[in-house]
Amino acid sequence: MRWILFATLCALALVACEKKDASAPEKAPTAEGAAAEPTVEVTAREELPPLKIEVKPQRLALGSAFTCYLNPKNELWCWGWGEQFPVPGPAEPLPPTKQDIGVELVSIDAQHRRLCGLDKEGDVHCFGEPIYANLRDPGLGASPTSLSKASSVFLGAGAVCIVTKVGSIECIGSQNDSVLGGNVYTAKPFVVAPPRAEQWLLGSGGQRHLCSISDAGTVWCWGDNEYGQLGIGTTESEQEPKKVFLDGRATYLDTDGMTTCSVDEAGEAWCWGVGDLGSLGSPAARVCEDSSCALEPLRVAIAEKAQAISPGAFHGCSLGLSGHPTCWGAGKDGQLGTGAAPKESPPRSLDLEAVRLKCSGFRCCALNREDEVYCWGANETRATAPFDAQTLSTPTQVTFGGEND
Repeated sequence: MRWILFATLCALALVACEKKDASAPEKAPTAEGAAAEPTVEVTAREELPPLKIEVKPQRLALGSAFTCYLNPKNELWCWGWGEQFPVPGPAEPLPPTKQDIGVELVSIDAQHRRLCGLDKEGDVHCFGEPIYANLRDPGLGASPTSLSKASSVFLGAGAVCIVTKVGSIECIGSQNDSVLGGNVYTAKPFVVAPPRAEQWLLGSGGQRHLCSISDAGTVWCWGDNEYGQLGIGTTESEQEPKKVFLDGRATYLDTDGMTTCSVDEAGEAWCWGVGDLGSLGSPAARVCEDSSCALEPLRVAIAEKAQAISPGAFHGCSLGLSGHPTCWGAGKDGQLGTGAAPKESPPRSLDLEAVRLKCSGFRCCALNREDEVYCWGANETRATAPFDAQTLSTPTQVTFGGEND
């Protein structure tokens, strides 16, 4: 009798367990003798709102000894050392001169003695210094036909690079193997694939490194890294893009020399790389080679939130939400635009309203809402403004004889 009662209770208990298990999700079987894994409740992470990055056409381009401006009619004007113009002139300083290049460009960039631009179809056209590659290749003329259709073009590390219309990066021509996956003087485009599930939006190039922003707001850099310009916490050079240690999502990026800067979606400005003479806008505690440096992004100590930023040689400037530039670092060549020429200065605001800003070397230029160009800084070759002054320490308007109105 006791045995029958015991069996009945066991049967009832088994039925109850089966009913309970039927409503629960099925678990994977465990190995004999192994303890079952504990159940962990996972809360879904809230998705971040879509990132808004407006990729604007570049209308100001600063070479080593010339400056070019693309006006609202897409006419190209250049001033400075005439021999370096897209349409070469005499080896002497020249005032703003309209360039009859035979093609209508909608965006431009320059580095050293070369200028490249995009036409409306997304084709690349380059002028000036030959592309470092096998010049016997038929695709390396003024219009490198080996490149895909592009949404933007940028120059850096001796290379001509584009962001394609499908979100990848293609580069040709650099003699720096660090930016082209170990290749040198490549004529065939070297493709830089974006991070998984992301696309490249815009890029920028320094003296020996390249950087890009993805549509997820992540910044990636590759190339030489002896001054920490890749922002990855080391001084090791990288042939493939490495993610920069940024706190927030980036919306803007620019490079010059061995320095990189970006702006995040909160309007905070960040710089890394060479930090001599206050060029990063915050003290750089490390020493790389013979210079102070930052291996990771440093927050620039600006008072106003930024919409854009552009580094130069030992200085930098940001463009505030109000349109006022703020500049910092070395100022002996007038490149801070404040009217003074200090050896080193913390960030100071300029009496100028602008919508575009570009710095390179020891000078900067800005474009206001009326499409007027203002430049300041070193002026030995008259690439800042066509005046007989070695330096221009305040923003000086560059006029075009009414032909760009």
